[in-house]
Amino acid sequence: MKLLVMVPPHRKAKAHHLEWIKAVSPEVEVVTARSEEEALLHAGEVEVIFGNPSQRVVQAAPRLRWIQTTSAGVEKVLFPEVVESEIILTNARGLFGIQIAEHVFAMLLALTREITKCLEAQREKRWLTRFDLEVFDLYEKRMGILGFGGIGQEVAKRAVGFGMSVLAVDLVPKEVPPYLTALWPPERLLDMLAQSDVVVSCIPYTPQTRGMMGAKEFAAMPSTAYFVNISRGGVVDEAALINALQRDQIAGACLDVFVEEPLPPTSPLWNMANVIVTPHMAGESPRLHDETVRFFCQNLEAFLAGKPLQNVVDKARGF
Repeated sequence: MKLLVMVPPHRKAKAHHLEWIKAVSPEVEVVTARSEEEALLHAGEVEVIFGNPSQRVVQAAPRLRWIQTTSAGVEKVLFPEVVESEIILTNARGLFGIQIAEHVFAMLLALTREITKCLEAQREKRWLTRFDLEVFDLYEKRMGILGFGGIGQEVAKRAVGFGMSVLAVDLVPKEVPPYLTALWPPERLLDMLAQSDVVVSCIPYTPQTRGMMGAKEFAAMPSTAYFVNISRGGVVDEAALINALQRDQIAGACLDVFVEEPLPPTSPLWNMANVIVTPHMAGESPRLHDETVRFFCQNLEAFLAGKPLQNVVDKARGF
């Protein structure tokens, strides 16, 4: 069986990762590709792809049986050739939750504690007084989480640690953990927004969630509330968000994902004092790549043994 490892152009394939994969079974021939052109050279014989293949690669792979992505979001590989076929699609959900939750609070505290303003003053060697800063306490505030999957749950746990109460909205019914005040269906999104001091978007990007946070939703938020997006840029109507920020409908935003990435230099978001921009790196960690490969190896063992795989994606729903 031939297995293709898609290596992103900006990364190097680590020898020990390839050795881990090869060690799963001597029956597996492991090949790597750093580009679509290289992947196409192997596509005709490939049965498993580890990575995020292009549509051309999938079309050129008649023997393909399984794709394991390296991300939680799978919108970039939901081609008709995948959705309408027997190809199994699995993702890496559950591997990024802790890192992304930490990033949420890193951005949020930098903004609410005026750390960004202090850093600017530090570069200018200018001493600020407490009267120059308007801080916002998280303690006894309420967080609303849009999307209560693995990432949303990790964010919620940390919010409780800061003394916050937590509401959540999710696409599918779930058991309500004891640290959550309430879990509502999407029909109650406006209710959650109106009651939240901080709103965090953790929801998968699907046709159903495209533009889910728009003008009506931002208008429902208190003017003192903050918005955080670590899911996907397309979940937000970016023009509506910019308008809400410019009109002081909300207090600020912490953004790690955008409709267009890299974020264009012309975007007003770059120059807003009440916005933090990070380059889609909330899930980064020194241990992330090792953990992703270990997870793939566990799934590969199951695949070769004919056992159920972990993190199988509902291709119709998109998550």
